[in-house]
Amino acid sequence: MKPQQSLLISLFTAITMLISCVVTNTPQTQQRDIKGCTYGGKTVDPDKLCVQLNFKDNVKAEELIDKILEQVGLQRNFVVMECPGVDNCMAVTIERIPYIIYDNEFLKRFDTAHNFSNGKIMITDWVAASILAHEVGHHLNMHTLGMSGSRPKLELEADEFSGFVLQKMGASLAQAQKAMNSPIVSDKSSYSHPARTDRLAAIQKGWKKAGGKEKEEETNVKQIKAEIAQGKTYYYQDNYTKAFPLLYKHRHSPYFDSNTQVNLGYMYEKGHSVNKDYYEAVKWYRKAAQQDNVYGQAYLGDMYENGKGVEMDLYEAINWYQKAARQGNEFAQKALTRLRESW
Repeated sequence: MKPQQSLLISLFTAITMLISCVVTNTPQTQQRDIKGCTYGGKTVDPDKLCVQLNFKDNVKAEELIDKILEQVGLQRNFVVMECPGVDNCMAVTIERIPYIIYDNEFLKRFDTAHNFSNGKIMITDWVAASILAHEVGHHLNMHTLGMSGSRPKLELEADEFSGFVLQKMGASLAQAQKAMNSPIVSDKSSYSHPARTDRLAAIQKGWKKAGGKEKEEETNVKQIKAEIAQGKTYYYQDNYTKAFPLLYKHRHSPYFDSNTQVNLGYMYEKGHSVNKDYYEAVKWYRKAAQQDNVYGQAYLGDMYENGKGVEMDLYEAINWYQKAARQGNEFAQKALTRLRESW
């Protein structure tokens, strides 16, 4: 039997036991210790994992990974394998052999593309580089040797490594963070993966650690600030159709101040150019109120008083009304007077 065929049969036997981010070591497979971390966090169907028992052409992926490793002065010591149908990208250790397994169709969903000229990689889209660097980071941080699979802390460490490496490869911060803009990445944290904002921050941390300078992002920052300002202008003109998409687009930006958070919350509360959503309204009012924004405090008090998006709680309503009233908010002052008279 040829060595490659032997490896494939051994790999297939082991990999059919793999479930995303789960450590497997059943009585029947005591010698097959399988550990892994996926990029997207979804469960992998073991019945669909590499069932055709053959390696695909990995030249492009291997070249990209070698380029990633060059940035930290290391050689590749793991197997790169394409697995059609897995719908993910993952770092996994099978019987103490490290693998990076990817589905090319999964990468295409991030709009990835690479050009190769004279054997040298020229990156035209940084998304695939970011995803593969993330998985390399899992191996280099020895995450796949542990017993936990994906966990938020480990994912953030891999994201930081990705940001570091991509900066060394010449990516701007926006390019290094591009993969995070995909709907595949969740806004919310889970048992295995952190929220989008935390992952963006981790990539930025690594990017800066590698020597990235914010001045490279000045043009992008100016555009973001201009679009937020334009959105606010539309909002105060009651042109919600144009205001909402601009403000929603930059809702996670550090330049999205507390007044703008109130504006977004108000549009959610009233259903202006978006489906009415009291829960989202409360979320944005609360963010602003916690920054001592008087309008956020007053409107949050109103939500508690009327049980919109939260359970009705007059004590909590009074608490927020009082905070706003102390800043001279007339709406809150009248609300307090009305509540006192009704009691």
